[in-house]
Amino acid sequence: MKNNSDDYESPDFYAFSADSILLAKTGIADILTTKISGNVLDLGAGCGVVGIEFLNFSPKKQSWNLSCCEMQTDFRPYLLGNLRKYEISAKTYFIPFQELTLSENFDVILFNPPYFDEKNGRPAKDLQRHLCRFFKNNFFSDLELFIAQYLAPDGAFYFLYREDQINPIDYFADNKYQIKTLLKVDASLRLVCVLKLQIK
Repeated sequence: MKNNSDDYESPDFYAFSADSILLAKTGIADILTTKISGNVLDLGAGCGVVGIEFLNFSPKKQSWNLSCCEMQTDFRPYLLGNLRKYEISAKTYFIPFQELTLSENFDVILFNPPYFDEKNGRPAKDLQRHLCRFFKNNFFSDLELFIAQYLAPDGAFYFLYREDQINPIDYFADNKYQIKTLLKVDASLRLVCVLKLQIK
């Protein structure tokens, strides 16, 4: 089953874009060139679009065990509702990723993060929308620690970003990771990129 943005329930403060579907499609297309399968984590899951699309685009949907992590509890009814709608079983964690304590590693981590650095942008009036759009100063150092702890040795981390806002390669030590830009798409006058990262 292939979906689009109109198929998902989402809160009023969350502006859904096709970027999430782009991330899922790029991730699964790359995975098909490997033998990776197993545990997949939708990090910053929001209403669950990336994880659901990833599974639905996969020709071996049953080979994946999905987990979703979202820090904003306001997304809970939408994420759980979308999982029920598409009959997908998943572990869900409504907590900042920095506070996760898990016993499992992930073969694939998918992340469509906030695009904007909090110190450079104009704060959104709505706190919920602000959290969707902006990351804090220690965001990438926390993310690197998370990847080091939870990405399986042969796993892959797929990360969506806007080239006019950040260069994530600046934040990851190139002697520790294999880093590759898989896709660049000019979307509404902004260059959206998908980065693949693996631990060396």
